[in-house]
Amino acid sequence: MAEQEPTAEQLAQIAAENEEDEHSVNYKPPAQKSIQEIQELDKDDESLRKYKEALLGRVAVSADPNVPNVVVTRLTLVCSTAPGPLELDLTGDLESFKKQSFVLKEGVEYRIKISFRVNREIVSGMKYIQHTYRKGVKIDKTDYMVGSYGPRAEEYEFLTPMEEAPKGMLARGSYSIKSRFTDDDRTDHLSWESSRARLPRLLFFFFFGLFAFSRAAPAAYGGSQARSLIGAAATSLHHSHNQQRGIPASNVGSELRLQPTPQLTAMPDP
Repeated sequence: MAEQEPTAEQLAQIAAENEEDEHSVNYKPPAQKSIQEIQELDKDDESLRKYKEALLGRVAVSADPNVPNVVVTRLTLVCSTAPGPLELDLTGDLESFKKQSFVLKEGVEYRIKISFRVNREIVSGMKYIQHTYRKGVKIDKTDYMVGSYGPRAEEYEFLTPMEEAPKGMLARGSYSIKSRFTDDDRTDHLSWESSRARLPRLLFFFFFGLFAFSRAAPAAYGGSQARSLIGAAATSLHHSHNQQRGIPASNVGSELRLQPTPQLTAMPDP
């Protein structure tokens, strides 16, 4: 059966139902202080010194300005029905991901794990922002609040809530996703997107930027249904129907294909 393409009127309706107030809420984060400044404050107060040490640990602040403060190292798809997790290394050749297809059984439940490092200073209010477009119309915006973290040698991990891959004929279509990893100071730790694809592909989640797919996403869906069809990763928490919705800037892109078989694999394009 031929895939159904949404009309311009349907896309406009979806966009209207998912329109969010993006104006400022007049929240102003407190002035940022460096780790050294925090450690120097009230340093003669032994109890306060121990308290700060308990919060921050015995950090060795990196003085190398060439090292990004926040570096996302891996994105991992965690699925109980898969033979194993699908891990993508973000520290290597990101262009190589354009040559891979991610095959996923429709309707499968999954979570996304984001691994990252904080190298020098405390970063507050980190979040992953995803905008989803269809035929040039923005139909959804999703925020994953990751939280606030201090520098340490070990990596941090953030695990998204459980999501379900879209399924059904009405969920099929072609999508584009623009992604950004930022914080309270609006520092752009990561922005990325990919070109629109022309082959049949599935909208599933953000994994590497402006995804383009055409075998699963909201055609005549709106509101929370559309949001559930475009689950995403990497991140306090933005709630959307009780759902909690993550690196030097690079242009990367991948495709995700949906098929009615219990597979979860990565494979090169033919």
